[in-house]
Amino acid sequence: MFKLLLKKHLMEIGSFFVKDRKTGKKQSPGKIILFVSLWLLVAFSLFMAGMGISSLFGKTFFMIGLDWFYFIMMGLVTMFMGLLGSVFLTFSMLYKAKDNDLLLSMPINTNTILAVKVFITFLLSLVFSAIFYAPTLIYYYAKADQTASSVICSLLMFFVLGLISSALCCVLGYLIALISNRLRNKTFVTVFISLLFFFGYYYVYFRINKYLSYIVANGEIFAQNIKGKAKLIYWFGHAFTGDVGCLLGCAAAATLLFALDYFVLSRNYLKLMTTNRGEKKTEYVAEKSVKTSSMNAALFSKEMRHFTKSVAYMLNPGLGAILMVIGAVFVMIKADTISGFITSKTLVAMLPDVTSVVSLLPLAAVFLMASMVTITAPSISLEGRNIWILKSMPIDPRAVFESKKRLQYAVGLPGTFLLTAALCYAFKLDIMTSAFACLTAVAYMLFITSFGLMLNLLMPNLEWKDETVPIKQSLPVMIIMFGGWAVVAGLGALYWFLLKEHIAAETYIKLLMWFFIIATAVTNIWIDKKGVKHWNEL
Repeated sequence: MFKLLLKKHLMEIGSFFVKDRKTGKKQSPGKIILFVSLWLLVAFSLFMAGMGISSLFGKTFFMIGLDWFYFIMMGLVTMFMGLLGSVFLTFSMLYKAKDNDLLLSMPINTNTILAVKVFITFLLSLVFSAIFYAPTLIYYYAKADQTASSVICSLLMFFVLGLISSALCCVLGYLIALISNRLRNKTFVTVFISLLFFFGYYYVYFRINKYLSYIVANGEIFAQNIKGKAKLIYWFGHAFTGDVGCLLGCAAAATLLFALDYFVLSRNYLKLMTTNRGEKKTEYVAEKSVKTSSMNAALFSKEMRHFTKSVAYMLNPGLGAILMVIGAVFVMIKADTISGFITSKTLVAMLPDVTSVVSLLPLAAVFLMASMVTITAPSISLEGRNIWILKSMPIDPRAVFESKKRLQYAVGLPGTFLLTAALCYAFKLDIMTSAFACLTAVAYMLFITSFGLMLNLLMPNLEWKDETVPIKQSLPVMIIMFGGWAVVAGLGALYWFLLKEHIAAETYIKLLMWFFIIATAVTNIWIDKKGVKHWNEL
């Protein structure tokens, strides 16, 4: 039974490349080649990153006889890669797999199900760890002196690292499952974790060279401290370089950790597989009065519920709004630094005329961020095949359109106003200029809201099987986002090359405000007339 279940799960993992998970149909040869090529490209990029880090550490540590410290650093990186690559796969496969109910309904021992899934977790950890451990060994074998013992030990330690990574994956997946079972609204938690990962990734990305250089420069000091105060870590490093005793100790410790992890899981696995505290329970409610609301309030509530219950909807069309709020806080904290940079001699020397356009820079930044708020652009398409429900009700289509616009207003306008005000404060603009800048930014948000809705009425897609298609891949979304960035570039070029000598930047801001107000009014007139006709034809 173990072999049969193992084969089943391995085939399911491999089917990702050859079968569409949504439709169940076989992928075309072109898509299969594209998916495989994409994964190989990602693996190759990580492999080359591993070669770069191995070279950075190896050049320094091999020269001073710190081979063991080189393996400590690269071993930690390898374990982190194995953990990062497989922890969420472990969660979805081990605890929240879609076949849990089916497997439990069969005469299969729960421990067998757990053993198979834990073993696959180990295999996944090995795969992701190998991407970084392969360049670690390649550089070590090419640049350092080895013995037969060091070669064998360094190879065997790869499996020890995989054992530790898979054990940690199971623990973290177990904690995620416990938390997930107690959450009622998982959407906001998922969005929060995604944003945390997003900002953490870029924080590490922009600072990784600084940290690596610091480790290399102070590697000998770190090595001496580890040797004197952290013997377990010191022995861990020596296990790679040929010390058989240290290898056996690390293998025993990893096996003990893995066995303890498996024992705890085996005692609670059935409960985790069958418990779902996050789902709303059905309860008897005594008869009571029902609260009613207006048609407009009900339509807006419907749009807001859809938005807040869809991770893809919040993280893609709503990402710009979140970034604007975060950006406003960041700008207020760094206001003095930004102000100093704008008036610095270095910037003035590079762009002598920068002072004449400084009041336009906050608007340019806000327009770029606001163009990422594309909530109305897929809003008609997201009705999908259920659009007949709205169309069959005695509801004016204009009320439906207004509810979709109000959702973007509610999500996008606060961040637009806050970021504009914060940037105007940081740029030391006067009160009147700041007021018109805020009004112009709000007018731009009103325009892209109406324009996005108009585009979606002209180019709807109601036949999707996955809502990420209209959210991330539709033409209206692309036009609003990339077209918005193009508009920023065009308006900036228009003023810089043609109007700078004739009108002041403050006057240009007022002209832009009236331009977007008029464009919004024209777009709304089209929606109220032609848009209704397009809606009725859907």
